[in-house]
Amino acid sequence: YSLLYLLWFNPFYQADSYDGWDSEAWGRYTEEGEERFDDPIRSLSVNTVGGRIVIQGWDRDFVQVKYVKSAPSQEHLENLEVQIEKSGSRLTLRRTSQTRRSRGTVSFEIWVPKSLTSITAESVSGNLQLIEMGTDVSQKLSTISGDIFTDNSSDLSIHRVSGSVGCSFSGSDLKADTTSGRIIAEILSIGEKGSVEINSVSGSVNVSVFPELSADANMRTVSGSIDSEFPIAVTSTKKNRLEGTIGEGGVPFHVSTVSGSIRIKKL
Repeated sequence: YSLLYLLWFNPFYQADSYDGWDSEAWGRYTEEGEERFDDPIRSLSVNTVGGRIVIQGWDRDFVQVKYVKSAPSQEHLENLEVQIEKSGSRLTLRRTSQTRRSRGTVSFEIWVPKSLTSITAESVSGNLQLIEMGTDVSQKLSTISGDIFTDNSSDLSIHRVSGSVGCSFSGSDLKADTTSGRIIAEILSIGEKGSVEINSVSGSVNVSVFPELSADANMRTVSGSIDSEFPIAVTSTKKNRLEGTIGEGGVPFHVSTVSGSIRIKKL
């Protein structure tokens, strides 16, 4: 994953070049802001349009938020707003605008304590990146156009329409789906009564799993191959579908893609 980060996601920190947007036009007028939250935050929700979201864990006990508004004119920039709501231990950040026709983007860079327990992040057109998260942080990540990457998660739900997915997981339930793009997943452990469901319409799926995996496997590809480093006691084979038991079985382990190959390997 270090190599994946360097080759794939490092450009994420470069000057704004929002997927599908003209960076010069949208970045001509900008405004930055920062907020600090000293009260304990356990849950974070971030929602934006056209901008990236970067969330990084750290060892400090407060949340630091930096945002950048970007628009093609001063008028549009003034119409953009960052709505911040704090309710108890929950913090919500949202891009809003004063008029329905307002044009512009808001990007967020957020530092959070590793004691955080849940994160929801959504972007209509932009990358999502979560790094150095605590081991007990459940995550719901969604973007219509952009890449998603998280280097550590508990329960994890990922949904995206166009872009690639990279994740590392050690919770109970993992669910990831993409319409167009590859999925690279690392499963360090699966909790009791957990499950894995990974689906892609167009793109390869590569899953690296801890060696002691015991699962009920169901893998399907319409156009592509299926390759597993784990011995599978096959219970059913149909065209482009393989069902069987890995180890002693138990964990529902479903992986499918319409156009692409599936590879399951040991960590």
